Amino acid sequence: NELLLTSVIACLSKLVRTLCNYLTPYLPDIIKRTCTLLTHPSSTNDQRLRTMWSHIALHVPHRLLFPILYDVIDKNEFQLNDLEPLMTLLKQSLSIATLDDLSNNYTLLKQLFLKLFTLRNIHTKKMQPN
Repeated sequence: NELLLTSVIACLSKLVRTLCNYLTPYLPDIIKRTCTLLTHPSSTNDQRLRTMWSHIALHVPHRLLFPILYDVIDKNEFQLNDLEPLMTLLKQSLSIATLDDLSNNYTLLKQLFLKLFTLRNIHTKKMQPN
């Protein structure tokens, strides 16, 4: 089982590195699955997953990545534990964003951050003892 998972991650990592611009229709699923894998790290796969994650953040155009992230978060198709890798992806992507990227995606980013703050608020309320 671990060998199969390592093989799939290696293949996916190679696909993301070489064909990143052609994977846009599959990115929501890749992001959801990778978030789950990143929250359950394995020593053999962790570095490869983080490298692939960084490649997505740095090489997928912002006009494509921000709407995909918003859709993934808006549909609540992830666990609350997966929020940390999503935020890391967003942080890495925003770190290289130009002013034009930010201004062109301003409303979407505003909605995305409001959604993330709402999820964080819900999560912290669930964690507080009664």
